Formats: sequence, C-alpha cells, structure tokens
Amino acid sequence: MRLCLFLFFSTVVYALTRIVEPDFEGVNFAAALFGKRLDKVFQETTVDSETSCQIQCVKDFRCLSYNLGNTNEKDKFTCQLCDSDRFTSHENFIENKKWRYRGI
Repeated sequence: MRLCLFLFFSTVVYALTRIVEPDFEGVNFAAALFGKRLDKVFQETTVDSETSCQIQCVKDFRCLSYNLGNTNEKDKFTCQLCDSDRFTSHENFIENKKWRYRGI
C-alpha cells in the first residue's frame, strides 16, 4: 500500500514539474571517454564542474558532444562544446590525456 501511494505521489510531482517547466530539456550523455578529445569545437568556456558543462551543452542546440579538460586553477575546468560527435567526425577524434570526451 505504501509503495502504491509513493508511486502515485511521485507521478503527480513529476507531472506537475513538467507542466510548470514545459521548456525543460533533458538528454542522456554517453559514458565519458578519458584521454580522448574531439577537435571540432565551436565554444570554449571555463566551468566549475562537469555538470555546468553539460548544462551549457543542453542549452545550445548545436551541441552534440563536449570535451572537458583540467586547468591550472583548482576546481576549474575547460569546457569545449562540439557541434559534431566522434562518429560523424572520427578523423577529428584524437588522443589527449588531459581531456575527457562525452557525446549525447
């Protein structure tokens, strides 16, 4: 009985959230590939987390993948948004130990 109530309320909360935020977009990113980088960048910024980089990617309709690299500053990363992915631009998918790559 408790499980049924929990599922019911969870469904209601989810539905209300979707109604209140109808423009909310979500995507699933593939597993990170460490030591890889796609050299097809259209925007580069500094972020404080990988989640911030993912949010930037979701907000820009051109973004199909991103590279995340370490910087010299503590808790800062370089976020590179890419308008391609490793499958369509495989010739630009290179090894680089300082980076990690994730596609949508």
